[in-house]
Amino acid sequence: MLEILGQEGKKGRLKLQIYPKKWIASRCHISEEKLSSMLDFMSDISLCCPKSLKNKELYVPKFKERADDYTKRMRRLSEQDTDSVRHRLDKIRIDKIRKEYIRIKGISEEDLTGSDYGRYTKEIKKLALRRDFSVEEVIRRLNLLAKEPYNWTLETLDKKWLELGRPRENINSIDNDIQKSLGNIATIPTIVKLLERTPGLYWNKIRLFLKKRYPADGEKVYSEAEKTLAKSTAKV
Repeated sequence: MLEILGQEGKKGRLKLQIYPKKWIASRCHISEEKLSSMLDFMSDISLCCPKSLKNKELYVPKFKERADDYTKRMRRLSEQDTDSVRHRLDKIRIDKIRKEYIRIKGISEEDLTGSDYGRYTKEIKKLALRRDFSVEEVIRRLNLLAKEPYNWTLETLDKKWLELGRPRENINSIDNDIQKSLGNIATIPTIVKLLERTPGLYWNKIRLFLKKRYPADGEKVYSEAEKTLAKSTAKV
């Protein structure tokens, strides 16, 4: 939620008329009821301003201070986790993942530089921080990612780890719905309806499809549709 407040808000304030709870909940991958409960709790302990919340505005008075503290904590945890990774990874497993990655990408090992090896090792160690990490699981998700129409890297795998962990049938179903709904023509009302029935986790797939299918204005139309949905849910 701090990330959304930092990206979309101004000086620790976020207008809930513009960015309604339903929209925020979808971005946080939680239910709207859960979000409301969290906001009420934050209000009760004065993490956010109760008066502003009643006026449909999320205001965190010490947002910058709290954001800085959060960043420091994440950095410390990352350093601690990096130490633990050394016990979970060895050269054999790193090499196995790296070789599978360059095989899928069609990269020759002879063309790799020391910088490439260092970058790949760093990204693989980041993947090892995942609770469900295993060499087999990384390779499985690499092959799933290879089926996507856009350019991707090991960093992309880390960002899409949760999405790729979901049943492939669900992803295929969403892909088919996007193709069927927007393959021939993409209007704002059509995109809005598609967004309403698609989990927020997969909205980016709709944006990327429109960007590729309609390069002239696909991304612009998507942005307008998302704003339209945000305004309509704000009225509810």
